[in-house]
Amino acid sequence: MSTYDYFHRAFRRGAQTRAGTAGKLVQGAGGNRAIFWLDVAHGRISSARYRCTTCVTLLAFCEHLSELAIGMPVEQAMQHNPEQLLALHPDVPQYKADRATLASEAFCSAVQQITQGELI
Repeated sequence: MSTYDYFHRAFRRGAQTRAGTAGKLVQGAGGNRAIFWLDVAHGRISSARYRCTTCVTLLAFCEHLSELAIGMPVEQAMQHNPEQLLALHPDVPQYKADRATLASEAFCSAVQQITQGELI
């Protein structure tokens, strides 16, 4: 699926309720912001929710990352990096690559809160 497809999926679904362990609200360039909430069961992510500013690329990255996270072992989630997300979206121009970093930092912040709180 394209970045545009993930944006439309997020747009059609609408706002998500906050649930799970929250990461930190991460702010990027241009005022873009993102935050993730994760639930973990038996060492795997069982739900992933997010909120972010209405940037098409950022919404698409957060949507795709939230889908990828479901069922992911926490150990694997701790190793996530923005390059992995960018590799899945070759249609994103380089000048918007910072949105992958923002989405990834928000996701990793929630993973870190889980591992520090030992909620695994």
